[in-house]
Amino acid sequence: MKVRELLSLMKSDVVRLSDFWGKELTFLSGLKMVMMPTMLAIMLYRVSHFFYVNNIRFLCWPLWALNITLTGADIHPSSVIGRGFFLGHSNGNIITGRLGNNVTVFGKVGIGSGVGDLTKDVGAGPGMPYIKDNVQVGVGVMILGPVVVEENVKIAPCTYLYESVPVGATVYGNPAKIKLKKTV
Repeated sequence: MKVRELLSLMKSDVVRLSDFWGKELTFLSGLKMVMMPTMLAIMLYRVSHFFYVNNIRFLCWPLWALNITLTGADIHPSSVIGRGFFLGHSNGNIITGRLGNNVTVFGKVGIGSGVGDLTKDVGAGPGMPYIKDNVQVGVGVMILGPVVVEENVKIAPCTYLYESVPVGATVYGNPAKIKLKKTV
């Protein structure tokens, strides 16, 4: 990963937050956004991931620990997160795995390993979930194990998900129930 790519990813996150707020992106609004704990968590993750993939690991781990201490977000440096990541609340989130573009994650979400075949790789690493583009993850959701959450999925708050989800579905409940959109 090059510095230019890192800066492009960071800019995409700020633009996504600006779009979410419905405000024009100016220098002052951008400065305000970067000072928010959610955006600070994303920026610290992006820099620690940059060091991780460029094999400067002695710098990525202190940034990871600083992120947990300052923002309460535990986003592992080995995680791969696409463009336009939106973190609704930083405190209490644990994210490990692979997330696509324009993924929205709200507070107290756990994404990672711990259920199922921990040697199975669905594209995010052994035992890790792969969440594809334009997925919305509600508050208190747990996505565990080697599952694939396809594009345009909405996961309701307090859902415990340990199985793959098809395109465009809505997921709710504990254990998770998958509701598919009706096609006309």
